[in-house]
Amino acid sequence: MPGFGPRESQLDAQLEQVLKLDGEERRALLQQWSDEDPALHAELLELLALAEQPAEWLAPEHLPRAAMWSALHARFDTAGSETGQRIGAWRLLRLIGRGGMGSVYEVAREECGFIQKAALKLIRSDFAGNGFAAHFARERQILATLNHPGIAHLLDGGESAPDQPYLVMEYVDGLRIDDYCDERRLDLDARLSLFLQAAEAVDHAHARRVVHRDLKPSNIAVTVDGGVKLLDFGIARMLDQEGTSPRTAQGTVTRLLTPDYATPEQIHGRSTDIPSDIYQLGLLLYELLCGQRAQQPLDLTPAALERAICIDVPAPPSALAASCPPEIAAKIGGLAPGALARRLRGDLDVIVMKALRKEPERRYASARDLIDDLRRWQHHLPVRARAETLMYRTQRFVRRHAWAVAGVTTLFLLVAAYAVTVSLQARVIAAERDRAQAQAQRADQVKSLVLQLFEGADPEHSLGKELSARELLDSGWLAIDAEMQAQPEVQTELLATVGETYSQLGQYEQAESLLQRARVIVDANPGLPASTRAAALRGLGRVLGLLGRFDAADAALRDAELLYRQNYQTDHVDIATTLRDRGQVAHQRGDYAGAETLFRTSLAMRRAILGPRHRDVADSLGRVAMSLRARGDYRAA
Repeated sequence: MPGFGPRESQLDAQLEQVLKLDGEERRALLQQWSDEDPALHAELLELLALAEQPAEWLAPEHLPRAAMWSALHARFDTAGSETGQRIGAWRLLRLIGRGGMGSVYEVAREECGFIQKAALKLIRSDFAGNGFAAHFARERQILATLNHPGIAHLLDGGESAPDQPYLVMEYVDGLRIDDYCDERRLDLDARLSLFLQAAEAVDHAHARRVVHRDLKPSNIAVTVDGGVKLLDFGIARMLDQEGTSPRTAQGTVTRLLTPDYATPEQIHGRSTDIPSDIYQLGLLLYELLCGQRAQQPLDLTPAALERAICIDVPAPPSALAASCPPEIAAKIGGLAPGALARRLRGDLDVIVMKALRKEPERRYASARDLIDDLRRWQHHLPVRARAETLMYRTQRFVRRHAWAVAGVTTLFLLVAAYAVTVSLQARVIAAERDRAQAQAQRADQVKSLVLQLFEGADPEHSLGKELSARELLDSGWLAIDAEMQAQPEVQTELLATVGETYSQLGQYEQAESLLQRARVIVDANPGLPASTRAAALRGLGRVLGLLGRFDAADAALRDAELLYRQNYQTDHVDIATTLRDRGQVAHQRGDYAGAETLFRTSLAMRRAILGPRHRDVADSLGRVAMSLRARGDYRAA
């Protein structure tokens, strides 16, 4: 026989899911699976057809050892045929269902005009050994102390026939908790609310030293008004204490164990107590949060059960949710798999995984501790299942007081912004003050130098001879230049100014010499103001153009334009003047079209900045006209 592997497990899970649906829901789900895996879908359709057709070959008379099977079949049939009969004070109304422990009936007791409905469980005789009746009487007294709205009360019990015990419990009209949540597509908060009701009932029983030992969705019902009821409370305890162990001497598993909800203690045959209920609560919480079971043994062999339940650690709920089919995630508040995973990631993962630890002593010590941690998560408090680092506590505090933190943060940011603004303004004011002081010092220095320059006009120095401007420059410049060696910014400005003056006097070689010196200082001092560096380069470009070195002149003027644009970040009269100078160089070299373009760009910029009637606008108009005339367009010129 082939092994039962992951593919068979997936096929089994799909068959179980599709058998719960009918009509359009079933067709839609089958179509989706067909698109995902056509081969698996074909096998599923075969199984579905087999499951829904009569199986005559399974009739007792057609099986080997027909007499034995017929007797067993008759025994189970009598359970259904007993409707209308009485067991003790109870009249059987209808068969509700059958399970591994026996059959469950809806029953009624009529006394003095009072009718009480209940659920009667007729327990199979092979679960009730010698002394069961006496033991049951003791346990019934213990269970009678469980007075909690979330626990279906045990009302009565006895034996309907030799070795045929029965139990009568409160009748609960409702759906099992997982079906209730899925059908209504309840979100995480609603699912947690139902789980906490169940956990409160378990904690009430634990406080009275009563354990359930078989907590699973089918034993937890949700009534029409949304209340949770725990069923079969204490029954597993009664039966187990008769000496029935989860594992026989031969290593086979008894029917008291539900594999998907078994605990490591049950598999190992150890005593099951409060930690086992905590583990099963963890299994239930896991399934409610992500729509999938934490442990799914591949088969019922001892090795498979031990591996799945005692060894393999399930993935955190968020990890399983991230990769689950969209239709499963959608049942949890209509979320997509990724969104569901994000909601579960973090504290909920930690809480569930602590309840599911394989070692009983490492789980929550009580149902109350599990409840408290879930309520702390609901209120954004640090949960006790994880280490309380400073970062974690801070995150929980911020989540818990989001509005207050947001308000304080906003106020802090406003105060910080005000402080930064005031500091920046103070720095700007200080910078402006320093700049003004520096300019005043420079003005005093320039004034002193100019006075020194014109000392040559004093008759005592010139011996009564009148000196020309060039002679004044020649006689006074060397002394001035010597004093400026330690002040590169002032030296650059004076070199540019004196060089421009020599240029105006027609002394182009002398002008170039001074302006080249200014360029050397500019290159050696990149920290000089951009406007100072640009002015020196512009003056040099003009002189080079007058000397007929047009390529060098245009290069110097382009560098000056770039510095001006970087300095001003917008149109400026210095940029317009530099464009004019570039146009002049282009005109001098005979590039009249290029010159006209540069002149017109300078004209437009000057008009925008200075207005239509400024003298610089007139200068640009004249230069455009000069270019037009050079090209022969006299009318336009």
